[in-house]
Amino acid sequence: MKKLTILNVIILLAFSLLNATIIHIPADFSTIQDGIDVSVDGDTVLIAQGIYYENLILEKEIVLASHAIYDDLDSDWLNNENITGTIISGAQEPSDPNMGSCLVIRGSGWGYTGNPEPEIIGLTFQDGDGTSLIVDNCGVILKERSGGAILMYKAYPTIMYNRFINNGHDTDNSRASGGGRKGGAMSHYSDDGIEFDEDRNSSSWNNNRNSKTIGEYIFGNPDDVAAYNNGINLQKIHESKQPKDPSSFNKQEKMLIASRDLDFVPGDGARGDLNIYMYDAYGDGWNG
Repeated sequence: MKKLTILNVIILLAFSLLNATIIHIPADFSTIQDGIDVSVDGDTVLIAQGIYYENLILEKEIVLASHAIYDDLDSDWLNNENITGTIISGAQEPSDPNMGSCLVIRGSGWGYTGNPEPEIIGLTFQDGDGTSLIVDNCGVILKERSGGAILMYKAYPTIMYNRFINNGHDTDNSRASGGGRKGGAMSHYSDDGIEFDEDRNSSSWNNNRNSKTIGEYIFGNPDDVAAYNNGINLQKIHESKQPKDPSSFNKQEKMLIASRDLDFVPGDGARGDLNIYMYDAYGDGWNG
């Protein structure tokens, strides 16, 4: 089933490349964000090797990828030169200190009326610091800094063959001050009780919180996150509930132990490394 699903994604990607505009970075535009801004649904923003110091915002259904999409990505994909050499870094001081994630993917009224489903393929995300959010948790207003590398809000991307290195925030990081810290690599939010600090007046509120983060444990069977995780390095997806069926994650556990990185610092929101073979957030739970 997993092989069939991956094959379907590859076929769809090939079809999209034949029927869409390919925007080359940096040949067509010097920054990834400029390429994203001029793209429309169905386009591909294709990134050449290099380090790009950007805090990206994606509100469209496009393919955002390195030249690794043309490579034969097998079990040795972590050593692919296009993946290791195409880096989106959040190490710079962002123009908006509240927006420190390497990539924010969001929909539902921001720049996209629906719930975008972009594809993120073959990139290295590093040194992302997360994005500042205001969260209504059952009437309790909380401030969180979340999604060190990637923050998703009402968006359901497919994320394949990506490396996540040193994302999150240190205790002495001034940009991380104020509020809780979640999601060293990625965080996903799917309800209305969220505000981005860039605009406190733009979002509606309710009393239901539904968020998922990449952190220290796999908890439960998330209802809006599906993951195909051949190659996750130590961090695991979790939510706030207790595990429903821990035995179902034995295969992932063995793989995590086998691929351990001794430089990793475990913990929710702590800095650490993560290698993801395939992750998507379509709403059908885990596929192992």
